[in-house]
Amino acid sequence: MKGLVHFDPAFVQWDDENLIMDNGIIRRVIDLTGNCSLTRSLCALNKEFASPENTGCDCSFFGINSPDRKNADTSWKLNGEICARIIDDPDFDAPHIEVKLSFIEEYQQAEFTRIFRIYRELPAISVQNTLVSGSIPNCYWTSREELSRADERFPESYLESAVDSFALDPDCELQYSVEFRGRTDYCNDLVIRHYAAGNTGKFNGNLMLISRKDSGTSLLILQEAPPSAERRDFEKYDFRCDGKKFHSCCWGVTPGELTCKRSVQSYRTTLIGLDSPENLTPELHRYLAGRFPMEEKEAAILVNPWGCGKFPQLTGEKFLLDEIGAAGDIGAEIYQIDDSWQQGKGLAELAFNNLAVNMDFWKINYDRLPDGFAPLSDAAEKAGVKLGLWCAPSYPRMYRDHQEFAELLLDYHRQYGFATIKIDGVRLQSLEAQENLEKLLLEVRQKSDKKLFFNLDTTNGQRPGYFYFLEYGNIFLENRYCYLNDNQTVAYHPEKTLRNLWHLSHYVRPQTLQIEIPAPDDIPDDRKFEYDPRDYSFDYWCALALFANMLIWTSPSRICAENRAVLKKMTALGKEVRKAVFNSVISPFGSAPDGKSFTGLNSDAGYLLIFREKGCVEKSSVLPYGNASIFAGTGELKGNILTMPQAAWCIIKY
Repeated sequence: MKGLVHFDPAFVQWDDENLIMDNGIIRRVIDLTGNCSLTRSLCALNKEFASPENTGCDCSFFGINSPDRKNADTSWKLNGEICARIIDDPDFDAPHIEVKLSFIEEYQQAEFTRIFRIYRELPAISVQNTLVSGSIPNCYWTSREELSRADERFPESYLESAVDSFALDPDCELQYSVEFRGRTDYCNDLVIRHYAAGNTGKFNGNLMLISRKDSGTSLLILQEAPPSAERRDFEKYDFRCDGKKFHSCCWGVTPGELTCKRSVQSYRTTLIGLDSPENLTPELHRYLAGRFPMEEKEAAILVNPWGCGKFPQLTGEKFLLDEIGAAGDIGAEIYQIDDSWQQGKGLAELAFNNLAVNMDFWKINYDRLPDGFAPLSDAAEKAGVKLGLWCAPSYPRMYRDHQEFAELLLDYHRQYGFATIKIDGVRLQSLEAQENLEKLLLEVRQKSDKKLFFNLDTTNGQRPGYFYFLEYGNIFLENRYCYLNDNQTVAYHPEKTLRNLWHLSHYVRPQTLQIEIPAPDDIPDDRKFEYDPRDYSFDYWCALALFANMLIWTSPSRICAENRAVLKKMTALGKEVRKAVFNSVISPFGSAPDGKSFTGLNSDAGYLLIFREKGCVEKSSVLPYGNASIFAGTGELKGNILTMPQAAWCIIKY
């Protein structure tokens, strides 16, 4: 058995003993003599991260006898030839070599398939697994620990599903994991670092950083999966290291879902090489930009009027015609019709009443819209905007009507020109639900020739989060209402929005985030605040979203002329900036926002978006760039010293 596939600079080579995968940044050597997948070497930038003293298979599943399980009756063997092919123009990925390695065990009639993707132009190699078994997992499982806890018969490693693992080189050490919180309706702390103390422990998160002790070279492990708290895995952690061997878990498959002869598939684990931990943000962003390619039109300035707080009461043909016209006036590119256009009573019927929904729910409500979407489509064309739509596919039925739902959305797209669909109410409560929802998203994207794009809500439920399903859309990050008291977590305040964006931007591309711009007009006259968002000007509110996707979170036909003028000015600036920064790496700049900081975002296209928060006592900040100029906003620049008033923003071009 021999083979060689070149996709310069990447290549894959194999014989009866070894499988070698290399793209110039990551090099991985798999030992095949044990009739499974066993990593002997894992290098990033020519620095070793794996010990050759590896005695166990690189993947496992809860309760399935793996090759390193002591059992004389079970023996594994490679199943056929290694398959490798070049995929140079994938629909929803970066160019890569795909390698499939399968091994089987006859007693359980089990087959693992390891699917590697060796990226040609990115510093990464990813892997995911499929498993088919003729036997269900050979152990007990329950949400209670009396039966399911580890013991001599069922050791901890047997009660774990690992997507990838390798023996850790003694000169490497775990640094930290990064956990992300979804369900943003309930929290404002969206990013949590868990620091390691030695190479033993269990960690939550989508990311784990491992570094060499003798250099800055690092390996970043990314789990392309939902946030930790929203996963279905049996184990209560995402990464584990026992001092010698490192495991990336997170299959996203519970033991009970491995039924006889059903194929199950894990999430991806991706290995990214870094020459130093300081380069984590640019290299991770570089990978994400290639892995989840976006077109600039998908970063459209979008109006969603739900943020005004009265949309269901207002919805009707005249109101929406006025809204579409106003959206065009302020320079928006999409007007999205939210919950209330459909015959069904709304998301509450699904979320609170658990309605056994059928497709009649999603027919047009002709009492509110007597002529349907046709006049709205005509008005949108005249106003120079596209239409968007809100929906909540039928999670009470685990999306089993995905084909009908896809046909409905495609029909609305073809008839009325809908350009984007906000997907709300997602609950990935089972593998079947996840598979069915992905079929819906994939079919719509493919059959619309990628002209129909999704906004994937991460505010509640069990959602895809920040690193999953991004092939199909961007992230609707948070519901923040400026008419609520600020002692409620979900209330809007520009300091909180900036803080969330700044912390996420270390790891998540701002180009994939919708950042809300509510309107002061929606604050009731009698509303009292401890921290009034109006301490910041409306253009400051707008500026927060300039390096992300501007989500105008109000009813533009109902706000005052002065604020409509502000929106028109800022959307024009947003379009101008987007041309420059859309394909750039956008990273956090300055101190973490806390209401008292000089802070902001940096685009390596040569733009700095800077904020001086209201409580910041320093009047000036030293910029790292000379020969810069103020591109927009308020400030004075002398050399590399920027002086700004409090509660102000500006863009620096350097």
